[in-house]
Amino acid sequence: MSRIKPVLAVFTVLAAAAAYAGEPSVWTHLKVADAAEANLYGVCFVDAKTGWVVGDKGLCLATKDGGQTWAKLETKSAANLRCVRFNDANIGFACGDGDSAAPPPRGHILFGRPMTSGTLLSTADGGKTWKCNWIPTNFDITCVESSAAPVVQVGASGGAEHPDSSITRSHDGGTKWNAYRCYRALFDIRSLDKQWIAVGSPVMVGFTGPPITDATYINKACRILFSKDAGETWDVSKGSEGKGILRGLAVKKGAPAVAVGDQGSIMLSEDNGENWKAAGNNAAKDTLRGVVWSPTAPLVVAVGKNGAVVYSADGAKTWKVSSATPATLTSVSAAGDAFIAVGEKGTLLRAEAKDLK
Repeated sequence: MSRIKPVLAVFTVLAAAAAYAGEPSVWTHLKVADAAEANLYGVCFVDAKTGWVVGDKGLCLATKDGGQTWAKLETKSAANLRCVRFNDANIGFACGDGDSAAPPPRGHILFGRPMTSGTLLSTADGGKTWKCNWIPTNFDITCVESSAAPVVQVGASGGAEHPDSSITRSHDGGTKWNAYRCYRALFDIRSLDKQWIAVGSPVMVGFTGPPITDATYINKACRILFSKDAGETWDVSKGSEGKGILRGLAVKKGAPAVAVGDQGSIMLSEDNGENWKAAGNNAAKDTLRGVVWSPTAPLVVAVGKNGAVVYSADGAKTWKVSSATPATLTSVSAAGDAFIAVGEKGTLLRAEAKDLK
C-alpha cells in the first residue's frame, strides 16, 4: 500500500527574474523541498485547489490548497514522467519513459535508444496508490489523453533526431495497446467530447518500398491531426503546415483551439481543429511548450523555453509578454482563477488571472 508522505512546503513570494521585457512579474515562486533538484514536466489542476505535478524519476506531488503546501506521492516508478492528466479528483494518469525496470519494447522500436518500454501510471484514489502498465515502445511518451478512460491514447516521439511515432491507444486503461503509424511525433492530445486534436511535428522520416497512400503521410508538412470519433481514426488539419514542431495544445468549449511551438509559433482553430491559422502577433520569440485556457475568462497563457510566458486576455486575438523566470517552463495549468506553471530545476510558479490583463 502506497502512502502520501508529508512534505514541508513553504509558499513564499519572491521576485522572479525578468527574462523578457514587459510588465513587472506577476508570477510568484512556490518553494517545494522535494522538487528542488528535479525537472518538472507536467501539471494538472481539476479545480482551484486540487492539483498534481510530475517530473524526473517518478516524482509526483499533490496539493489540496492551490499550491500553498504539497505532498509527495509514492508512484514506485523510476520513469521520467512527462505528463499528468486527471479527469476528476480521483481518476488520473501519468505517463513517461526511461524506467530501467521496464520490459524490452516491441512494436515501434527505435535502435540507438534505451531499449525499455514506456510507462503509464493510473490511479483511482487521487494518487494515493498507482498501477503501472508498460507501453510497448522505446520512444519518449509525451502526453496522455484520458478523458474517455478506460480508452486512453498517448503521444510519442523518437526524439530530436527521429521525430516519428504511431497512434498508440489502449481500450482497457493500459493493459493492451494498439498502434498504427502517423509518421510524425505527437506532443499533445486534447479532446472536445468526440472531437480530438493532436499536435506535433511535420513528417521528417522517409521510407522505401511501395508508395504510402495514407493522407497523414502524403501531407508531410501538416503538424496537426484531428479525429471525429474520439481518436479511433485521424485526418490531417488544413493550414497547420510548417517546419517547426508544435508542442502544446489548449482547448475550451466556445473558444478557439490554440497550438504553440517552436520559435514562439501560435496557431488558432475556430472549428475544433480542422482548419488553422497563424496568430500571436510575434509576441513570443522562444519555443513554447505548454498552453492553457482559463475556465472562467477569455484568457489563455502559454509558457516555454528560457522562461517565455505570453498570454492573451481577449480570447486569443492579441498577445502580450509576461516576465516570470529565466528557467525553461514545460507545462501550465489553470487552477480556478489562477495559473500554475512548472519547469526545469524545480521551478513552480503561480499567477493570478486578475493580474494578467
